[in-house]
Amino acid sequence: HGFPSEHFDDSLHYKPKDTDIFVSTYPKCGTTWTQNIVYLILNDGVPLSPDQHMTEVFPHLEEVGCGALEKLIDPRLIKTHFPYEMTPMHENAKYIYVTRNPKDCVVSFFHHTRGFIKAYDYDNGNFDEYFDLFMEGKVDFGDYFDNLESW
Repeated sequence: HGFPSEHFDDSLHYKPKDTDIFVSTYPKCGTTWTQNIVYLILNDGVPLSPDQHMTEVFPHLEEVGCGALEKLIDPRLIKTHFPYEMTPMHENAKYIYVTRNPKDCVVSFFHHTRGFIKAYDYDNGNFDEYFDLFMEGKVDFGDYFDNLESW
């Protein structure tokens, strides 16, 4: 997908704090929607200002690595697509897992993949072929059902 491999590798060693809040999903299952809800709850309904970006206040662990998270204020808001067994755990941290109907997920993921031409080179791909790849777990973050079952 284009994540820096050193950040991905680094994220596997992240040590959560007891105040961390994770939003974990399989891609295209309501991640951004849930991040916005969590942010609004924690900020009394006040949305991000025009100069703020969700990727900065609620970064994607696998994409940015540990260093970026260390700079966040508590509670640190963290997005991840890791399955349960790869997600950094702390007994007092909060974990929100969001899932979506796999039919809706695969359609959204297909359009997402086609839209990121430089990352995927799939702009001319067809849905039937993508569906097979999805069902075989040969898409970013692997098998949807394995991820779901892990949580």
